[in-house]
Amino acid sequence: MAVESDRMMGGVGAALIAVNAVSVILVLPALLSSYPTVASTFSPFSWTVSLAWFAGIILFMVAMKRFAVGYKTPSIFDNALYGILATIVVSVVAGAVMVIFIFMNFSNILSAFN
Repeated sequence: MAVESDRMMGGVGAALIAVNAVSVILVLPALLSSYPTVASTFSPFSWTVSLAWFAGIILFMVAMKRFAVGYKTPSIFDNALYGILATIVVSVVAGAVMVIFIFMNFSNILSAFN
């Protein structure tokens, strides 16, 4: 029964992580509108989804730890941890590149609105 509950916990965690990816697509039209507002970019929806993503990461990692202990294979947890850390690092780097790209093309972006 423990394996079944761990599988359920990992599935719920993965679903919460996937909800975050889908929410970015749902918020994208508001960000790409002619006049995006602070309310559209920092809505309670995005904060709630971010908290759900964080809870999903924790649930998924707890499930992977329990699988690793149950199957006596520590590489299960280690590989999951490496994957999560790599995802976070790549996301931060992609965000930094995007901000740098926007600042490098700031004059072109402003001229498009005139």
